[in-house]
Amino acid sequence: MDDINMLQKRKQRTVNAARPAIAGRLIASGAVLLLGAGVGHAPVKAEIKPVQAPSKAPAPAALLDFLKQMDAAASRKDFDTTLKFYSPNFKHADGLNSKTLGEALKSFWQQNQSVQYQTQIDSWKAQGPDAYSLETTTTIQGIQKAADRDMKLTSTVRSRVTIANQTLTSQEILGEQTRLTTGVKPPVVQVNLPEQVNVGQSFNFDAVVKDPLGNNLLLGSAVEEPITSEQYLQRKEVTLEPLSSGGLFKVGQAPKQPTRQWISAVLVQEGGMTIVSQRLNVVQSGAPTPKPVKPQ
Repeated sequence: MDDINMLQKRKQRTVNAARPAIAGRLIASGAVLLLGAGVGHAPVKAEIKPVQAPSKAPAPAALLDFLKQMDAAASRKDFDTTLKFYSPNFKHADGLNSKTLGEALKSFWQQNQSVQYQTQIDSWKAQGPDAYSLETTTTIQGIQKAADRDMKLTSTVRSRVTIANQTLTSQEILGEQTRLTTGVKPPVVQVNLPEQVNVGQSFNFDAVVKDPLGNNLLLGSAVEEPITSEQYLQRKEVTLEPLSSGGLFKVGQAPKQPTRQWISAVLVQEGGMTIVSQRLNVVQSGAPTPKPVKPQ
């Protein structure tokens, strides 16, 4: 009740949300750590055979076992063990390398009292001896400490990764959605946002509160940010304003150059707060459309 009273008095409020999408960024970073295949630090072989079509056969036992081990290590926050699976030349499509990714992961684990990772292989294909390309889905759940309250975190991240000689060499995030909630009855929010749009294309971003508002005050804000390696650890104050309708309804305009963005919604009611962040990929016209992340 204190939160809503303060908001009514001030009409708006700034929330130091560690950038609303920060959870998604760090979650995505953590997901990288779960997507390798095997152990060791052998160099990547120079000769790679042409990429084959995705295999319909079950994934190799070594990959499945590796994911299980990595899920367990990350869930224990075993930093040193987890980082042993990276190539020194690891590359991330968001501009991260093994060092900056490690910094983001350590910060994320410090923010969370507990984390639980679960990864599955959606598809895989061989690229040569001891070399694979995988598409995976990682679900991460955690509890964050924010001021005097806990925040429940749930994230789903789909990635494409490459592994060579039992070393994780690259990652591209295909889709992600992260949700943070706090309070006895946080708003139940449904987000409508495409995962991918063409350059210069307009798009709708709706964050709809499912429960009727009645006489309850609803405050919120939408945040749109480019994804860069520097953004992963930055914090931002978000200004909340009273909303006359049951959510946020925005029209965005994609940049004229291919890029990646985080689109976030912050919504506060008397019963609590919900933050939802989703990745939007901006591509050239004609690029393949990715399989959407299953809504949480």
